[in-house]
Amino acid sequence: MNNLLPNQQLYLDSQFSNAASHFQVGDLSAAESECRNILQKDKSNSPALALLGMVAYKTGHNQQALSLIKSAIELEPHEAKYYFELGLIFHSLKKTDDEISSYRKALNIKKDYLPALVNLANLLITCGSADEVEKLCKEAIDVDSHQPQIYNNLGQLHLQRGDLYGSMTYFKKALKIQPECAETTNNLGVAFQLMGDIDKAIQLFSKALELDSNSELAKRNMSIAILNSPVWSGNNRFNLLKSCSQSLNNKKTRKYDFSSHVLKSKPKLKIGYISSDFHNHPVGKNLYPLISKHDRSQFEIYLYSSTETTDELTQSFRENSDIFREISDKTFPTIADIIYSDQIDIIVYLAGRFNQNKSQIAAYRPAPVQISFHDCATSGIPEMDYWLTDNYLHPVNTEELSTEKLYRLKQFYQFSKPNFCPHIVNSPFEHNNYVTFGSFCKPEKINEEVLKVWAQLLQKIDNSKLLLKYKNYYDYELRKKWLKKFKKYGISPNRIILLAHNSTDPDHLAFYNQIDIALDPFPFNGATSTFESLLMGVPVISLHGETFVSRVSSTILKQCKQDEFICDSYDDYILNAIRASQLTINGRVKRGKIRQMLLNSPLLNHKEYAKQVEAAYLDIWKNLTLKLK
Repeated sequence: MNNLLPNQQLYLDSQFSNAASHFQVGDLSAAESECRNILQKDKSNSPALALLGMVAYKTGHNQQALSLIKSAIELEPHEAKYYFELGLIFHSLKKTDDEISSYRKALNIKKDYLPALVNLANLLITCGSADEVEKLCKEAIDVDSHQPQIYNNLGQLHLQRGDLYGSMTYFKKALKIQPECAETTNNLGVAFQLMGDIDKAIQLFSKALELDSNSELAKRNMSIAILNSPVWSGNNRFNLLKSCSQSLNNKKTRKYDFSSHVLKSKPKLKIGYISSDFHNHPVGKNLYPLISKHDRSQFEIYLYSSTETTDELTQSFRENSDIFREISDKTFPTIADIIYSDQIDIIVYLAGRFNQNKSQIAAYRPAPVQISFHDCATSGIPEMDYWLTDNYLHPVNTEELSTEKLYRLKQFYQFSKPNFCPHIVNSPFEHNNYVTFGSFCKPEKINEEVLKVWAQLLQKIDNSKLLLKYKNYYDYELRKKWLKKFKKYGISPNRIILLAHNSTDPDHLAFYNQIDIALDPFPFNGATSTFESLLMGVPVISLHGETFVSRVSSTILKQCKQDEFICDSYDDYILNAIRASQLTINGRVKRGKIRQMLLNSPLLNHKEYAKQVEAAYLDIWKNLTLKLK
């Protein structure tokens, strides 16, 4: 309790009002000066302490901000606003549990405190209950139905459920209230991308970047979306991918010295892998055979995980590494410091542009050698040294441009046979009496060129049908959209089969028994879907192009000697699909043999695969040491 006279308190209140006004317009220096003047006269002035804490937060001094806000809370423990501000600081520190707790405390004090309702709902979309998110959003709407972030939250929730049209409804409602919001514009772009309208998605990501040139999400999404578009190629694509990493190049973040570390004799090389996919995810399943078969007499394995969803495979990764570090709640500079402190020799960034992966850390150069692996194009980061590939993905005469040096493995992909595989059945043509083509790829890969080619193919084979499946996306609304797309090219709805089913692995694989021939999209081929097709004995028609993403299926098919249906042009694609249809009709497609050739191929020889990747690491390390001597 202070001992100020009434007129003194009025003066300090006036000073605080000035400080708050300065803060509101971004004059942080003036706000700080006013707050410090107030605290000289009244050191227990909680509003001044809290506002000073927010100045520290805005200027990146999070620990100081934390201390000041906590001091304000000690003096005034029933002020909801202080707990909300504490949550903002925890968000900056990536302490999610503490952030959630802070917002809950704010709402315990004031249940209709709108900022806490909105922020808590946003957090719980990825790490909480969908029912609670909806409840919080409803309560927020009751407080103020004109807050765009509420509808943005609801849009993201529906996006996560696979309700693409529902998500779009909410994103559009948010944009009607706040049309110049980069975040919501980006999110709407994601909805269009997921439903397969890649051109509209690219337009929205471009607009989001016009509204906020520093939007990392929009940059990331743009760098993925253009890989699905046949319009983006050559220098245009390369320059755009580089521009998405431009802000990293300008930071001049390199600060570590490795000269003595590299030349130091060591019994083992330390290899670090950084990923958000150490779980039942295509990248995780591709990587696990390597991690499990690493020669631990030569290599120490460090895994840096930002995995949001953990499962049995996550535990297997833990058990097969020397060190497993959780980094989800860490900032980029902190993660870089950890990697440097661990004295990692080679750091491998997995699928950098996808999910919650953190290839941006490469700009800090925390290890002497930095490698991009399982990404689908150049990272555009000058500090990234190598991009692992193979001779099929990048022939010697490849025209694909990259900021990294290409390092070609004998083979790129590695898969594991699922614990349970459904039995292979005879070709469905035998009981349907028509050929069923199929694709289980993401809708975003089925661009307009793919649609045209598939429609031409269906027109050339009487009574043939096309089955499409991806999670639960082909629901009622999306079904209408896709049927309309095919109708534009003369294909009637009764020839398109759209399945919406969120199935687990064995159930999902069983759906391949409903198709005779798999059609691979282009330019972004399927990897998992190609492997799954072959595993279920289904032949794959694939068009290879000039870039990594357009040669993914080619390298898989060549490795298991199933490359007879690799095509060079649209016409060749259609002719090969017709030829495969004739083989199917004549009973000459041996589905069991296709599976066996896959299982006997180098694609499932984990021990040999680990040896070749390790040989690459040793060769890269040797080249570095020779260069420094």
